[in-house]
Amino acid sequence: KRNILNLVEAVSMACYQMASPYHPLVTFAIVNYSLQNDYICKESAAAFALFGYFEIFLLQKYDSGKHWGTVAEKILENSIRPNVRAVLTLNGFLDLCFKPIKELAGQLFILNETAMQVGDIECAMYAICQYWRFSFYGGDKLSILSQSYDKFMTLMVKYSPDIVKYCVLDISLTNQLMGNSDDPYSHFEGAIMDESELLIDAKVKNNRQQLQSIALKRFT
Repeated sequence: KRNILNLVEAVSMACYQMASPYHPLVTFAIVNYSLQNDYICKESAAAFALFGYFEIFLLQKYDSGKHWGTVAEKILENSIRPNVRAVLTLNGFLDLCFKPIKELAGQLFILNETAMQVGDIECAMYAICQYWRFSFYGGDKLSILSQSYDKFMTLMVKYSPDIVKYCVLDISLTNQLMGNSDDPYSHFEGAIMDESELLIDAKVKNNRQQLQSIALKRFT
């Protein structure tokens, strides 16, 4: 059972990265499997948190969403080893409806360190991206954010250009507001030159998440 949940959780992460419309269905499948087989464990915690997130953002069921988030938190409290992906889902997405954004930014920064310690570099990079975004909208000093960008971007570029796509818009906006001429698109080494090419890349790959981020950045 544990191996099945690990496998499906990996599929769920792939769906997230691709912004797949099947992501909610995969999440519901994990939750359904856990409940039907009476197998509630740390491997299913992320799915319960994500299920709560979808309850809110797809169905506007806030009470239900909070309930499933609490279920995920209880699972994590009884887990010996940390499930950093479940914590990322809670702190980076679901809890945004219920907790102050600056508090969540601090928790995401700590999560980045925890994920690095357990060797989940991918989760660590996503945690720092969400930390940047929450810190920006939480009103942190742009100069401090800019320093943080410089600290982590080398590792991020080395690990995965796709994760750089996730945060390059935030870095670009911060640079514009600071009057900083640094070009964050230079990290793509010519593959993507600017926001227009990032938009084309998102359309070609049907990356809904990236398309939404570009629209939000232009609105901001």
